[in-house]
Parts: sequence; C-alpha cells; structure tokens
Amino acid sequence: MLREWAERTETGDRDDLPEGVTDQAWRQVSVNAVDCLGRKCPMVEECFAEEARAQAVDADIVVTNHAMLAIDAFEGLEVLPDHDAVIIDEGHELAERVTSAVTVHLSAGMLQAAASSARRHTAIRVEPLQEAANALEAAFA
Repeated sequence: MLREWAERTETGDRDDLPEGVTDQAWRQVSVNAVDCLGRKCPMVEECFAEEARAQAVDADIVVTNHAMLAIDAFEGLEVLPDHDAVIIDEGHELAERVTSAVTVHLSAGMLQAAASSARRHTAIRVEPLQEAANALEAAFA
C-alpha cells in the first residue's frame, strides 16, 4: 500500500497516507530530521523532503509552521530557504510552540527503541542503552 502511495503522491506528506497505514509501517519507510543523510543519501533523487527544499529555494513566499521555523532556527538544520522576513500566523503561540519543538523528552521506551535499532549494527554495544532504559523505568516506578 505504501509503495503504491509513494508512486502517486506528489508531496510524500504523511497526512496524505491512505487509511490503514500503521505508525509502525510509516516508521519503516520514513526518517526523522536527525537521522536524515541529506545530500549524502542514496535515495536523495527520490526524496520528497529534498524535493520540497529545492522548490522552496525558488519560491518568493514559503508558508511553514511554528515547529519547522524552530527547527530551522535552533537545530542547525537548514529546513527553510534563506529569508529576509517571516510572517508568523498565531504569533501569540510562538514561544510555547518553539519551546515544544526544541525540547527533548526522554523516556525508557525511547531508550529501549534506540537499543533495538542499534542491535542491527554489530559494532554498537547496546547493553548501556538497555541498562539506562531499565534504570529510567525503575526511577519512575
């Protein structure tokens, strides 16, 4: 279902996914900004995010949300093209939204997921991650 969708979607936006695609299936075909290889990725020519960035560079006006603005400003990732001015809709929510976008939440489940992902790479020792997950879970029990 995801392959068929990828062939016909113009944007690759998760909001355009057909009903029935699970979060687990989406995670298997998508990558977050931290793990993205950018121009070094072997799939860069087919990447929806890279295509959107290329189109944004040529645009006179780019409409984005609070989170993307925060990621662009604070995370060191060039998500938005160079710009001289920003118009912020719902500006009264900006501080709260930016704080939310650049704040990291850590949970035992996240550490366990990291350990699980790291297990695929034989050069990475996952025991410290698993121990940290167990300790964090015990601390909140």
